[in-house]
Amino acid sequence: MFFSLVKRLHLDGSYIRSWLILAIDLAVSATATLVAFLGIDYFVRNSGFSLLHYLFLLVSAFFCSAVAFYIFRTYRTVIRHSSLREVWKLGAATLLKELLMLLILWFWPDGMTFKAIGLCVVLDLFVTVCMLITVRVLMILLYDAIILSHIRRTNRIRTLVYGVESKEVALVMRLQNSPHYDMCGFITYGRRLKYYEIAERPVYYFETEENIEYVLDKFGIEAILFGNYANAKAESDRLIKYCVTHGVKVLIAPPIDEIVDGKLAHQGGIRDIKIEDLLGREEIKISLGEIMDNFRDKTVLVTGAAGSIGSELCRQLATFGIRQLILFDNAETPMHEIRLEMEDRFPDLKFVPVIGDVRIPKRLDFVFRTYRPQVVFHAAAYKHVPLMEENPCEAVLVNVVGSRNVADRCIRYGVEKMVMISTDKAVNPTNVMGCTKRLAEIYVQSLG
Repeated sequence: MFFSLVKRLHLDGSYIRSWLILAIDLAVSATATLVAFLGIDYFVRNSGFSLLHYLFLLVSAFFCSAVAFYIFRTYRTVIRHSSLREVWKLGAATLLKELLMLLILWFWPDGMTFKAIGLCVVLDLFVTVCMLITVRVLMILLYDAIILSHIRRTNRIRTLVYGVESKEVALVMRLQNSPHYDMCGFITYGRRLKYYEIAERPVYYFETEENIEYVLDKFGIEAILFGNYANAKAESDRLIKYCVTHGVKVLIAPPIDEIVDGKLAHQGGIRDIKIEDLLGREEIKISLGEIMDNFRDKTVLVTGAAGSIGSELCRQLATFGIRQLILFDNAETPMHEIRLEMEDRFPDLKFVPVIGDVRIPKRLDFVFRTYRPQVVFHAAAYKHVPLMEENPCEAVLVNVVGSRNVADRCIRYGVEKMVMISTDKAVNPTNVMGCTKRLAEIYVQSLG
């Protein structure tokens, strides 16, 4: 029954009632007083104690302890989160108890010698503090043992924490009873802390990818947890790269400013690391409101609308309040799929799917003349480098000639804005695909 109670208290986030803690402390304190006075009565001759004295001592100890514990609020604590900083409260409360006991016993009219009173109070002080601390330690150990036996039966992610600074150590202590993460130790760069242990967990080191592979395989590590963004950025080309290579999850703990109303903004706090966490600058914030104002109530044409880039453009544009969306692509099946998606997700959007090829000027003339787009996104292109190396003529026809055809129609039909989707391969190109996209960029920019 007690075991099930402790598990329930852990799993539902509740705590032992303060009155129960107070009752336990009072019982321990009164017992300590009885033990101290029995010891003095046994070892000191002529102490003068009688049964009435013992009854009076128990009542006095109970009363004085209640006053002391109330003043120092020793019962207003969460036992499982107790630390050494709370010992002084127990010591101070016990000292106050003994002062009150001394005052009461000093005026006790019969039988007790001054020597016996002084020895009893000193011994009672020592025994009470020791018993109160011992009971708290036993409760913490019992709680940890029960919870550990429970969480061992759950599937937890075996995790190492990068670094050994105060935040990393605090992370391990905070997550030691986590139902999601099994904190296996720390990992650092270099051998400086080899064979060390921190918070009863080993410190592993790495200098090469072979060291990382050895630690991951030998101890079955499934995730590396970073305590802050600075460490993650510093290890982006080393430890994180190794982890990605070996299929190990890379996690980040949130900073204090991600705590909102006392709760972590992310579920569980810890999350997978994202690429923006590793940027050497602040993430650029896009003003969607201003962007939407540029497209609201306009007709927009997207070439290559059924492709990976073009289809995502269409999904985003569909939320911008445009008047009409023209989808232009030569791939029949993908066009059919994007059409079904648009009908399902954006039933109020007016859109027109058009099968056509940017290599055919007359088909482009028909689209521009019929729908009069005000904004054009040109995403139609051949993008796969190896295929274009094997088929350079098609790369030129689509990426260069096709882009020229679209750009010329934008000029001819008075399009307000043309956006050409390019690629990083066009920067100092070393392959056919990159060269053709660079040529298209030069042509479009010359018209601007």
